[in-house]
Amino acid sequence: MIRRGGMQRIKRRGHMLVGSMALTVLAVSTIAATRVPMASLSQVAPDSAQCSVPDSLIIERVGTLVSSSDSVDGVAMRSIANLPLLPADSVSLITDEATCHRALVASGLASPAADSDAFSSVTVLRVGSTRYVVFPTGSHSGEWITALTFDTAFSVPPLAAWSQ
Repeated sequence: MIRRGGMQRIKRRGHMLVGSMALTVLAVSTIAATRVPMASLSQVAPDSAQCSVPDSLIIERVGTLVSSSDSVDGVAMRSIANLPLLPADSVSLITDEATCHRALVASGLASPAADSDAFSSVTVLRVGSTRYVVFPTGSHSGEWITALTFDTAFSVPPLAAWSQ
C-alpha cells in the first residue's frame, strides 16, 4: 500500500533534480569534427583519453533516429532527444581532443552532482551542424545507455537527456 504523501515526495525529488541541472552555463568556441565511416570504427584511435570509441550500433541507432519517419522510432523519439530530421550519414563520430573535453565537462556539469569531473571519458557524435549527442562512459541504467543532446556551444543544461 502506498502512503498518501509518498508520490508527492517522489515528484519533488524529480523536480529538484531538474532544477539543480539549470544552474550553470558553459560557453565554448567553434568545434572541429572528424567524420568517420561506421565500417572503420575498429580502426579509429581517439585523439585523447577523454574520447571513447563507441560500439558501431550506437552510431547506427542515432543515424536511424535522425533519419526515420516512423512515428515511434523517428518522430516521437527525435522529439524527446531534441534532434532534427536529417539523413543518416549526417551523424559522425568526433575524436577531436578539445571537443571531447568540452563534452566531458558539460556532461559532468549536467549530472545531478554538477561535477565537471563526474565522467572519465565520453563518446561524442555530431548530428548535422547544430547538435552533439554525448554518451558519458559509465552513465547507464541496466541495459539503457544515457545520452545527452547539446547545442554546438555545449550549453548546460543540455537540450535533452534520454536513453537508448
